[in-house]
Amino acid sequence: MITLGYKEVLIKGIHRRYQFTPGAEALSSVLSPDELKQILRNIPASFYDVGDRFENVKSGNFRINLHVHINKSDGSMTPQEYLEQSVRYADKIKGIYISAATDHNNFEASQEVIAMIADEPKKYKNFRFVAGCEFMFLDEDCGFRFPAFEAVGLGINPFCEELLAKLRKLNPINIIDKIKEFGAILSYAHPVRYCQGNGVQMDFIEYLKTIGIDGIESNYQYIGFVDTPDLRAQIAESKEVAAQNGFFETGGTDTHGKNIFHTKAQKVLDELI
Repeated sequence: MITLGYKEVLIKGIHRRYQFTPGAEALSSVLSPDELKQILRNIPASFYDVGDRFENVKSGNFRINLHVHINKSDGSMTPQEYLEQSVRYADKIKGIYISAATDHNNFEASQEVIAMIADEPKKYKNFRFVAGCEFMFLDEDCGFRFPAFEAVGLGINPFCEELLAKLRKLNPINIIDKIKEFGAILSYAHPVRYCQGNGVQMDFIEYLKTIGIDGIESNYQYIGFVDTPDLRAQIAESKEVAAQNGFFETGGTDTHGKNIFHTKAQKVLDELI
């Protein structure tokens, strides 16, 4: 039985790892799973859209990026660089900017970012952080040709010692309940370019629902440097799947480079912030 709220658990995790204890108000810029779900139910889809050649980033209309890699897995930014760029962009645009650190099978970036926010909370008034991770799951009994798939966990508890002890490059699906202990979303990753080959076939989507996947990256923006009819068609298909199955819609740029948007957006970032 859960007796502690999400942010209380984060505070305990900060104390255990970083030896200081912030007040609950210090985590106002860290979204709980319930806060994130409320936002996802109401946020315009246009806020995910980087635009053709990042026009929506330049104009500040890009507001939510729930798939960003840091150097704790295969990204290039440090947690500090990620946070500093995010805050500078958030302070530049008119409105709140929301972002998630989603390293592969690794919670270290989320831990560090949460601790930095808790240490200087007033600095992050225009930024909202989501603790995340991109999990690779393997289910050899699923019956599909490609038994591995990725899902982005959003609103996870990155300080969960039991879960940390179980993480591996290929995770069994029996850890899904633990990942979602505080209501985290698990969103089927990058269906528009899914490398394992299962794509958005409806029998695979039904399987995902049965094991606890409750989102889909219908707003995946990795290929956003040039807008194409093919990309738009695939996004539209993913959105239809989300609507038909009651999934949360998530998305992001899946950047692995030195900036929070995309390796091809460095000039955009330099000019903007």
